Amino acid sequence: MHGYQVRATPWRNGHLIINKDDPPKDIYILITGENTVGFTWLVRGWLVGSDGKREGWWGEKQKDRYAYFVPQAELNEMSDLITF
Repeated sequence: MHGYQVRATPWRNGHLIINKDDPPKDIYILITGENTVGFTWLVRGWLVGSDGKREGWWGEKQKDRYAYFVPQAELNEMSDLITF
């Protein structure tokens, strides 16, 4: 059985970050928003971990933090998760 992991970023155009050692069968969900009054968060999409570990997405967008940075345009629609 695979798990679900929710990854959050305050950046509206932020990437889904998947680490090298993250389980490949887990489903990763990206939300963007801010911890302000009202907690406004948007669910951007999801991806299976193994699909997010592409060589072209590996990099260092944050100092000393190497990971796979998956663009939002590459994420699956949340409505597709129900049938997955």
